[in-house]
Amino acid sequence: MIPIDTTEYHQFYHLPRFAQRRIQVQDVHDYILTKCIGEQWKVEKAGCSLQERPIYQIRYGHGPTKILLWSQMHGNEATATRAILELFQFLNSPTASKNWAKQLSIYFLPLLNPDGAAAHIRENAAWIDLNRDALALSAPESLILHKAIHHLQPDFCFNLHDQQIYYGIGNPCKQAAISLLAPLTNPLGTMSPSRQKAAKMVVLMEKWLRSEYHLPVGKWADEYEKRAFGEYCQAVGSSTILVEAGGLPRDWEKVKLTQYYFSLLLFSIQAIIDQDYEKETLVEYEAIPLNRLGVFDLIIRNVERKIGNSTGKVDIGIRREDCPIADGKSIVQMGKIIEIGDLSHATGIEEWDAAGADIASPKIYPETFPSVPPVDRAIEIMNQGYGAIQVKNISNFPDYVHFPLLIEESMQNPVVSRFATGATANFCLVKKDKMAANVINGYLHLINFK
Repeated sequence: MIPIDTTEYHQFYHLPRFAQRRIQVQDVHDYILTKCIGEQWKVEKAGCSLQERPIYQIRYGHGPTKILLWSQMHGNEATATRAILELFQFLNSPTASKNWAKQLSIYFLPLLNPDGAAAHIRENAAWIDLNRDALALSAPESLILHKAIHHLQPDFCFNLHDQQIYYGIGNPCKQAAISLLAPLTNPLGTMSPSRQKAAKMVVLMEKWLRSEYHLPVGKWADEYEKRAFGEYCQAVGSSTILVEAGGLPRDWEKVKLTQYYFSLLLFSIQAIIDQDYEKETLVEYEAIPLNRLGVFDLIIRNVERKIGNSTGKVDIGIRREDCPIADGKSIVQMGKIIEIGDLSHATGIEEWDAAGADIASPKIYPETFPSVPPVDRAIEIMNQGYGAIQVKNISNFPDYVHFPLLIEESMQNPVVSRFATGATANFCLVKKDKMAANVINGYLHLINFK
């Protein structure tokens, strides 16, 4: 593979218009129809989604080795779609090897679930998980993928996804940037010829990600799911590789991770041409560490809690859920308390040692505001020991999620914070009767003592 450094990537291949995780379906389609043109390209409408959005199949090249890549069968998993669009940029550039078009026929089904993408949900418009529909074929999107698999009979398939950013490897758990898998052929775990090739490719990809980018790479749980398309493809003889984009610290929109994903696709396609995977071993595949849930957005350590008649120390693990906004473009994240107890095995993307602090409900500032005050004023109020304010009108406030105070519109009822697993993470941390920190919507705001 031709090495691509960060400068070249940002100058020629990175697409700022797709820099957010909630990409716009029409923008993707417009890009495909305007960029995938010329003698090496063929774009055809493979069908429509349940809500009549088009789904395109794109072919690059006309060589004998066939590769099929599909992305965003889960509508809220856009990293691979973004990486594929950057791959299109590369294939149209002078840097691209002209031999690819002679040696390969690369087929793409990007944005397989456009209805889910528009709503920023995992399932399609009928709430069907397309990756559990390989046998029933109850969704039109599933039928499109099924037809492509049987019509093309690809040598290699790439099933491209995003996993939760909370999966990691090791103990304590370290966030997995990317996870890989050669899906099972059957419940017995037989190493069929197609799966052997896929497993060796996974080894090669994992080694390259570690050596080139020093990324922590995991292996997705190796459990047989006969309804899934990965298992289905493997069983019909196409060597199939699952790729899951995980997370990197403070890369919430997965911009940096998209660069690694793009580079990995380039590397993998060249490795198929060169058959570099043949030298890898199945023993090395089995040695890749398995993913597990052990990462939190925020861990607050050593909180003192009264447990029965004694006082003990606990950790609080918080994760933030995507909440799509009605504008169709934005996402906010709301934090929930996921676990309380010993989290020594886990890692927080952000951590704070609260030694000596206990949990308390936010204290309400006595003044009622006509609208939400500026953030600077809110920080002043918080530094005085208050964790909540009441306002008469919050309807036009754009960013309540990151606001350092709990906002209450009602003046009738006092603020009640429920501290329990599953509850929204709104609480204060108090040391020696003084507020030390405010946690609002799962975000930590520390008090600045003067």
